Amino acid sequence: MALTRTHYIIGAVSLVLLLSLGYGVFLLVGPSAKYRGLTTYVQVDMDPATRAYVENQLRTAQAALAADQADGGEVNLNRYDAVGNYALVLGDLITSREAYEAELKGNPLNYAATNSYGNVLAKMGDYSGARKAFEHAIELSAGQGPESFYINLVELLEVHFPADQDSVKKLLEVYVAKRGQTSWNMVQLGRWYQNAGDCQRAIDHFSVAKTLSPKNQSIADELQALKTTCIVK
Repeated sequence: MALTRTHYIIGAVSLVLLLSLGYGVFLLVGPSAKYRGLTTYVQVDMDPATRAYVENQLRTAQAALAADQADGGEVNLNRYDAVGNYALVLGDLITSREAYEAELKGNPLNYAATNSYGNVLAKMGDYSGARKAFEHAIELSAGQGPESFYINLVELLEVHFPADQDSVKKLLEVYVAKRGQTSWNMVQLGRWYQNAGDCQRAIDHFSVAKTLSPKNQSIADELQALKTTCIVK
């Protein structure tokens, strides 16, 4: 009886050690090792009906992708884009990232997918990678991409690369040169000049923004505050 109990204890301890060892190996070489230190999932608040719909769309996209792969023919790259998008909406960052990576492997010139990839990297906390992706998306679109491309990169630079604000100014100036003046890029340039202590140029840019968006009260209020507090030299 004592021997049996001893064997049982030894067996249980050995099992625990094996499981611990296996888990340790998994951490070293498993999927988690590739993304160690990064956020892999974010909690997204949405009502149950919307979540069920998005989850169903994701499963459908994954099934269509699996069917393409099983046929052994050319995979429709839009399948990856759908998987990446729906996974991102659900906060599954690994699934989203790997889908966009596969899509870009098939078509590295897709600037929309490159920008979406940057969004995923930013949410994961890979800010250097996100910056490269956002910059590349703008480059691939020859600067003609949607304003959201510039917004993504400017916000990333302002928050995570505060010491490199000259890049923000250069980026905004590229946007103006490529796409013309918008109320957004005029406000951003106005704020840049305000932070640099150039009140007159700050006021000038905010004045243009107000002209472009005369019904935007927040721009009018910020311009008025700027005229009151910023001393023109």
